[in-house]
Amino acid sequence: MVVFQDADRPGSLLGILQEFAARSLNLTRLESRPTKKGLGNYCFLIDLEGHISDEVVADCLKNLHVKNGSVKFLGSYPAAGDDHKVSDKATVDSEKADSWLDELRGRIGK
Repeated sequence: MVVFQDADRPGSLLGILQEFAARSLNLTRLESRPTKKGLGNYCFLIDLEGHISDEVVADCLKNLHVKNGSVKFLGSYPAAGDDHKVSDKATVDSEKADSWLDELRGRIGK
């Protein structure tokens, strides 16, 4: 996934990472890239353990979408033999976020 900063300010990346940490989601890759929209504007390419069909991953995506406004979903693939458990969700209630997540799931046939 690609998560775009909502603003160039101290703690911007921390706010993004806290969404994953709050749900005990393990990141397998984190990379920053300039957006070329101005000095200090970055996006973050993030890979994590989990699948969009996992409620805790879905909840994390919804919260990132609501709080940052711009999340580009690149795909979700199940890991072979993956049976780990993660923490309960920390939900933000939002019909817009639910609709966005349903659209993502529809794209991958889930």
